[in-house]
Amino acid sequence: MQQVPRGTGTGFVWDRDGHIVTNFHVIQGGSAARVTLADQTSFDARLVGAFPDRDLAVLKIDAPADKLPPIPLGSSRDLQVGQRVLAIGNPFGLDQTLTTGVVSALNREIDSFNNRTIRGVVQTDAAINPGNSGGPLLAIIPQALDAFPLAVGQTAVGHDDSSDPCAKIAGEPGRFSKINLH
Repeated sequence: MQQVPRGTGTGFVWDRDGHIVTNFHVIQGGSAARVTLADQTSFDARLVGAFPDRDLAVLKIDAPADKLPPIPLGSSRDLQVGQRVLAIGNPFGLDQTLTTGVVSALNREIDSFNNRTIRGVVQTDAAINPGNSGGPLLAIIPQALDAFPLAVGQTAVGHDDSSDPCAKIAGEPGRFSKINLH
């Protein structure tokens, strides 16, 4: 059995100003956060926005803009059932993992960690495991759709909600990163 390091998750670069989008449950209860970019450089992060009812959080790192290429953002409204997607994350604490799948259903409802209903969720069969939380779900185009609000069990049905709530708390656009809490 593989153990998942406590306080790890995934996020993605929202903009060149250093905003990192992740899930609120990834950073909740932490006293400090550190973001490791794909090139393995790490930066201390601070919480600058949160929307716990949608399980979203925005961190800020002070990194050179050339290290922060954002992923173009799409909208889950443009997805279709059967469309191929990619999930990027750090499952089980393993860096930079990619899984593939399809959109299984649209407009699902799930309960967030604080028992609030999250509506408009995208269901995928891409493997999403502990540590993937906060990572982007990419349409094959690729466009980040949002951060994963839920991973259940060893082989999870992944759910993703619209990127539109991210825009409300982070501003403009995303690239993926690993988040460690201290």
